[in-house]
Amino acid sequence: MVCFCNIPLSQISRHIDKYGHYGIGMSYDWVKKRGLNPVLYLRPGSILSTHVQKIFLHLLQQGHDRRTDEATAALMDILRYIKAYRGNFYRNGKLIKKNVKYYDERELRYVPNPAQVAGLYYLSEEKYNDPIERNQANSKLEKLKLRFEPSDINYIIIDNEGEISEMVNVLNNIKRPKYMPKTVEILTTKIITCRQILKDF
Repeated sequence: MVCFCNIPLSQISRHIDKYGHYGIGMSYDWVKKRGLNPVLYLRPGSILSTHVQKIFLHLLQQGHDRRTDEATAALMDILRYIKAYRGNFYRNGKLIKKNVKYYDERELRYVPNPAQVAGLYYLSEEKYNDPIERNQANSKLEKLKLRFEPSDINYIIIDNEGEISEMVNVLNNIKRPKYMPKTVEILTTKIITCRQILKDF
């Protein structure tokens, strides 16, 4: 999956603190065109959370196989769009912050259709940590990259003004033969810094 947030720049300061000072702001038309969907936030112990758990356990106990049973396959797909309303925030296995309200992120996800990846829904932690298993899974996703064009970009977010010239140089180095100089010139006007966002929005 690939995750995005749908947060107005005026409300992004906490997100910057948590995830860093760099990003790309995409147009909402691109979001819709690519089939991204908001996640379903669940509170542990809520009625909806309990129902989802009961359905999952029922199908599991009945011995349904996601490869042959449509209902089980549909539920497995739905589970990939579920996220905890609140939870601890980890990065690289380390606890960064407790009791984060994930709901504030307004997360959108791109999750490939399972039919396109031979029913690959997820990898266990053990398989993910095995480079051979991980590479085999990644090869199934190779054709399903989430593509975009320069015209789909609304913002290129960098940390501070001192990095602007470096970013302009990076953009200029990708223009030929893939993009026309005018396309790259327009992209350079979309550079914005975290300092600008925190000060002006």
